[in-house]
Amino acid sequence: MRAMSLDVGTKTIGIATSDLMWMIANGVETIRRTSVERDFTRIGELIKEHEVSTLVVGYPKNMNGSIGERAQICEAFAEELRNRFPACKVVLWDERLSTVAAEKVASTSATPLRFAPATAAAMKCWSTPLPSWTTGPG
Repeated sequence: MRAMSLDVGTKTIGIATSDLMWMIANGVETIRRTSVERDFTRIGELIKEHEVSTLVVGYPKNMNGSIGERAQICEAFAEELRNRFPACKVVLWDERLSTVAAEKVASTSATPLRFAPATAAAMKCWSTPLPSWTTGPG
């Protein structure tokens, strides 16, 4: 089973999945948000297609650790994922400074971070050797 990271924005949701060993992630798709039902239908299709057991939602806390409006939106999104996909573990991942780490990786990549939300999702969640949200598959 794989992990799927979701970088939830107001206009798009960047989707990335891990390999079976949870060591490498690849950008899968950028969902253009049109309706809540379509968003979750597509996420469900991707969960099945990629055999996902864990959903990792980027959690954009403020730098001081407080929960702002974007983080509250991500909390509600994660709760909806739990309701709709009860077989999946859902994790909110504190992504403070992940953009900085991802940009460091991107500076050596041919794929511009700003123009590839799915790639950004992959790079943000897997920008450290062993992300803090995982103990690996299983």
